[in-house]
Amino acid sequence: MEKRIEYNKLNTYVKNLLMTSGIEERDALIVSDVLIRAELQGVSSHGLSRLEIYLHRMSKGLINKKPNFRIDFKFPTLGIMDADNSLGHLAAYEAMAAAVEKAKIFGISMVGVKNSNHFGTASYYTEMAVKENLVGFVISNGPPATPPWGGKEMYFGTNPLAVGIPGGERGPIMVDMATSVVARGKIIKAAKEGKEIEQGWALDEEGNPTTNPDKALKGCLLPMGGHKGSAITMLIELMAGLLTGAGYGKQVAWQYDENSGKGNVGHIFCAINPEGFMEIDKTRNKMDEFYDEIKEMPKAQGFDSIRLPGEGRRKNMDDNIKKGLKLDDILYKSLVELGNKLNVKMPETL
Repeated sequence: MEKRIEYNKLNTYVKNLLMTSGIEERDALIVSDVLIRAELQGVSSHGLSRLEIYLHRMSKGLINKKPNFRIDFKFPTLGIMDADNSLGHLAAYEAMAAAVEKAKIFGISMVGVKNSNHFGTASYYTEMAVKENLVGFVISNGPPATPPWGGKEMYFGTNPLAVGIPGGERGPIMVDMATSVVARGKIIKAAKEGKEIEQGWALDEEGNPTTNPDKALKGCLLPMGGHKGSAITMLIELMAGLLTGAGYGKQVAWQYDENSGKGNVGHIFCAINPEGFMEIDKTRNKMDEFYDEIKEMPKAQGFDSIRLPGEGRRKNMDDNIKKGLKLDDILYKSLVELGNKLNVKMPETL
């Protein structure tokens, strides 16, 4: 049976769990905000379901609780960060904040990150740029999940790509997607809930299509768009992994396997000031015009509306803020158990 909890109370609870586990308060606030925002937007595969494994890896010393970040700007606006094996959310936040600061001055900035871990939803960091009237761009690699085109063995990550473009009264355009057919978090969630996955999402170890999430996790996910999607996945692997000096391919650790060692994940964060092309007010007006033109186009059969990227997440946020965050039984029990273990009181349900 699903339960609802006020999102701000749940945010405080998660922050307290992280602090009790040894994370500094400022850092705990960032991580809890990333996780809660994913839940608010309806992206539960990258939200609170990941908290248990983060805390477990920290307790085993596989994630550094007190990292010392270093960003080396070898060029005025192009830098590389050593994340010091931190929670990926913290490295991502610091890297995008640095890129935003530089982009305000120079028009564009890019920060690569190495020695990191899973960072939640990529769109959280593009939103950081959008809030400052900048275009945000984020890519990341991850542990092996998809095969090279024509193969059946995992090598590339699900390698997310996110872009945020400031909008006008209609709101920004926010794209956030895995380059696999589906994010791996959805497979993990289905396995925990004992549900089947959709046909066409994954292959088993023998290279056969499967709807069994456990077999899919032992096999591999499929890239979106066939060979073209596989090529995009490879480019992200090369840019976020190899070019930053992070791990790539099988060098990136699967966080649910504590024998695989440190994460070694790589990311890239870019911020662009659109005023280098056109005044921001003109950009906002044109974005509204663009939005309206798309919305007014004829609908295909079976569709009653045309939805732009990010629109669904904004609606989910509005609903969940008003009604409280909805937690299924498995996630609720997991959070209660974490609280009991760390002596942190779970907030009451609505």
